[in-house]
Amino acid sequence: PARIFMHGQPTFKFAVKAVPYCIDQVLEKAVMAIEDVDFFVFHQANARIIDLAAKKYHIPPEKYYKNIQKYGNTSAASIPLVISELHDLGKVGPGSRVLVVGFGGGLTWGGLHVKQALWTQACYRRKLQLYLGRAQRRMGDFYEKAQ
Repeated sequence: PARIFMHGQPTFKFAVKAVPYCIDQVLEKAVMAIEDVDFFVFHQANARIIDLAAKKYHIPPEKYYKNIQKYGNTSAASIPLVISELHDLGKVGPGSRVLVVGFGGGLTWGGLHVKQALWTQACYRRKLQLYLGRAQRRMGDFYEKAQ
């Protein structure tokens, strides 16, 4: 049967390079500096990757968030989960300048700068449901292929 796996060490090395590269590209294209960003949202694949990026850019702990210890790696849902929790905690909201960085399957990466709009909690929850539904369907597809 087919199995899905990843080589941990090469993937970690890739992410440690890709995340800072992505941050640099987003800041350059948005004509911003690290200090202009109110909050950083990282894909929650590995706490060490997040910590290394925060250390490299001297991002204070109050400007980034980790929930990987709570949920593990939730794949495509990790960024929406973080944004939803930050909204619930009152850390991001209308006018917040948020830099988002993600990476994933096929060793792809991406990032963007978002100026938070006025979104209701219901809107966040609906988006989260959509992302979680997609992630569950993908996992189901992988599971079926592995059988």
